[in-house]
Amino acid sequence: MPILAIDLGGTQFKSALISEDYQVEEVFDPKPAACDLVTYQNLLISMIEPHLDRVSGIAVSCPGTVDTEFRIIYKGGMLRFLHEFPMKVFLEEKFAKPAAVLNDGKAAVLAEVASRNLKGISHGLVMVLGTGLGVGIIINGQLYQGAHFQAGELSFALPQDKKERLTGEDLAGLQLSAVHLIVTCAKYLNLDDEKDGISVFEAIKAKDERVYPFF
Repeated sequence: MPILAIDLGGTQFKSALISEDYQVEEVFDPKPAACDLVTYQNLLISMIEPHLDRVSGIAVSCPGTVDTEFRIIYKGGMLRFLHEFPMKVFLEEKFAKPAAVLNDGKAAVLAEVASRNLKGISHGLVMVLGTGLGVGIIINGQLYQGAHFQAGELSFALPQDKKERLTGEDLAGLQLSAVHLIVTCAKYLNLDDEKDGISVFEAIKAKDERVYPFF
């Protein structure tokens, strides 16, 4: 049986059925990200329940520091309300299915090792460009978590020239993320939806002079 894979981003929650040999069987429509814990729990339930009878387990990737020993999310990255939320326990108690929870950057590098560009590679790195910035690292064929499960989490890095007068807007996850790029380009393109990434990248590929000089 496939597993239900769910990616909790700062902008959208996405899900798909993944086969035992890591193939994508079905992709479901994304949902707008939740902004509080109650809404998040209800949204997660609505994403899982329709598929519960045809999956063997649930795998979730999310921002924040994920303590895989005690199964708790800390800080929550762009989803601050997930701080100290016991995701794995919640899923297994609610749905009676085995569940796995991992930081999104770390999940991404494991996916590449299992089936794609890093298959057979001993040392590698994957960078996730979304609402924030994340990195997954493989050393000697093993996922590198770091002493506090925080290895590769770049969203809260600060530019060197900002450290004396920093604000929340200076964080790398806000200034250098793909979402920030899309919002910036959408303004130059006068798009109604400032998060319309498809239109933005179509303009970039077409070398639209309103945005292409940035690249």
